[in-house]
Amino acid sequence: MLNAILQRWGETIVNDWRLGLAGLVVLVNWQLMGCTMVIYIAGLQNVPPELVEASQIDGASRWQTLRNVTLPMIMPLDHHLPVPHSGQHLQRCTTRTSP
Repeated sequence: MLNAILQRWGETIVNDWRLGLAGLVVLVNWQLMGCTMVIYIAGLQNVPPELVEASQIDGASRWQTLRNVTLPMIMPLDHHLPVPHSGQHLQRCTTRTSP
């Protein structure tokens, strides 16, 4: 898809290494997005409704509930996401060294 867009300007991914690297970054992020969304949706479903209800009773706005209740409850999920590893793969590609 990226290659088809670039062909309008007479470029392709194989003509320039920078465009190939950008295509690789887009591809990796696109692949990891589905897994990341599944993990976050599962985490959001596991936030106890009692905590959200307690924050509403205490007078918290929706933003305060999100910031002070929901996000802290799903923060441990960040350790299970593959996104931090994509930076390591990108660094290996750009530095041209073997692991």
